[in-house]
Amino acid sequence: MKIATLILVIISLIALVIVAIKPLYCFVFEHKDWKKWKEILKLLPSSSLVNHDMFEVEHSYLNCYVFHIPIVDSFGCPVNVYYWENLNAVSVHLEDGECYLSIFDTYHGKKALKIIKHKLNEYEDKIH
Repeated sequence: MKIATLILVIISLIALVIVAIKPLYCFVFEHKDWKKWKEILKLLPSSSLVNHDMFEVEHSYLNCYVFHIPIVDSFGCPVNVYYWENLNAVSVHLEDGECYLSIFDTYHGKKALKIIKHKLNEYEDKIH
């Protein structure tokens, strides 16, 4: 019983460390994407909302807002930033729909969420 408890504690500690160091992992091992996210975060406040879609997924709906950034230097082309409301996550896609920066980088995703939610509140205020 003591060995099982010890193993459970070790597994829990490993999981906690992995969650705690995810931003560090992204910075070290995904540094090119880290830099791209930083550029996206600078340009995101001036982006424009171009689409609001609802996708049916397994008998529920996935709510998606699409923000367009006309040109991103590191990408060399326009991109669309997707805010997946039901997942509370953000991803960056090329115009052809290919995912370029995924929701894996939660550190930058949270920063993007703040900007997007602020933009959505501004749109809401303009409507009312």
